[in-house]
Amino acid sequence: MTRSRRVRIGGGVGALLAVLWLILSSALPARQETACAPVSGMAVVQEVIDGDTVQLTSGERIRYLGIDTPEVRTKRDGRWVYAPEPFAEDASALNRRLVEGRRVRLEADREPCDRYRRHLAYLFVDDLFVNAELVRQGLAVVKIYPPNDKYRQRLQDAQTGAQARRTGLWAADHPVQRADPGS
Repeated sequence: MTRSRRVRIGGGVGALLAVLWLILSSALPARQETACAPVSGMAVVQEVIDGDTVQLTSGERIRYLGIDTPEVRTKRDGRWVYAPEPFAEDASALNRRLVEGRRVRLEADREPCDRYRRHLAYLFVDDLFVNAELVRQGLAVVKIYPPNDKYRQRLQDAQTGAQARRTGLWAADHPVQRADPGS
């Protein structure tokens, strides 16, 4: 076989593969970015991930709006490692007592997801506002990211009470005393 014949065959195979790829890719459904829909209504919490994040039995992961709790894990060298900050385990334990395995009411605000595409919501168990209870117990700080500010005042009032009682993160010797909590 001559060199020119080999080139033509190789070129023909490449063209055939390109045509096959176009046919197959057009037959398959296009991968679409799904919009992050608000989560509201009743749901059951399957698992508490940490002090401000839960997973529902439906599979959605919910990040609590308006608050931030100390981290249980941190990312090091590209992987998550257990390295709890002070009060992280306490916040997770309280969250677990309040919501794990329970039916909760979820309430979205104006933006249903954050920049990481996590679902955002306020959680309620019966009449208990879980987000505010974590703040009231001194295990979360208020973190408002506008436009999600529906319960700003309730959360700030809970934080003011925790600060006055010097409980949890607001204990005199805790570093949050020296830092702006981002409210």
